[in-house]
Amino acid sequence: MTEVPQVIQNRTLKEGTRCLIYPGARRRPAAAIIRQSVFAAVMSCLTACAVGPNYRTPQISLIPFHNVSKTAFSISSSENAVSWWKSFHDTELDKIESRVLTQNLDLKAAYARVLQGRAIARSAAAQMLPTLDFSPQVSATRLSEEGLIGHIVREIPHFNRDYREYNVGGVASWELDIAGGLRRAHEAARDEFQAAEAEGDGTRLSLAAEAADTYLRIRGDQARLRIEVDPSVRTVFGFE
Repeated sequence: MTEVPQVIQNRTLKEGTRCLIYPGARRRPAAAIIRQSVFAAVMSCLTACAVGPNYRTPQISLIPFHNVSKTAFSISSSENAVSWWKSFHDTELDKIESRVLTQNLDLKAAYARVLQGRAIARSAAAQMLPTLDFSPQVSATRLSEEGLIGHIVREIPHFNRDYREYNVGGVASWELDIAGGLRRAHEAARDEFQAAEAEGDGTRLSLAAEAADTYLRIRGDQARLRIEVDPSVRTVFGFE
């Protein structure tokens, strides 16, 4: 059944103006409009803070290294892999590598970035834990005899003018990771720390390889010069 609108006279308008009012129409209260607006704003904020999907390592197919079996066989332990130049059994090369790895500023900067990344990762992990804050206070006070209260109580025998006050306050808080922002921040800081570690290892390997390559080139040039100068060395190596 169709509702028939009612015609009423509106006194707030001009004289003779009429309005159509439907019987089922009701005015929405202001409190309901405010609640819906606040709910929409909160949902918009949560949507803006929503995190993306979990990271997945991309599948990359690489051609195997041509002599991977030989290199894997020659490296028997992690210690040999770190100090690979010791396999040459050259004391002078060991000294050079030791000086390079302890005095190079680029390597020290890389290690500093590793420490920085570790500290940031730990700080991001601590943000997901509850926080406890205690503030104990102790105050010692001596009542003056010249004050208003001092004039009153100084006549009391054995009155102790010294007193102490102990206050202990504490605050406990825990931020709920509803949208996952703290968790994603911790994952990002952890990945950056691991990247800094890999960069530091790469810098160390590059410096050690460059120092060893330069040293072996010099030793090769010295051997060639010796062959050219000393005839006996030519006979030993079969150049004559």
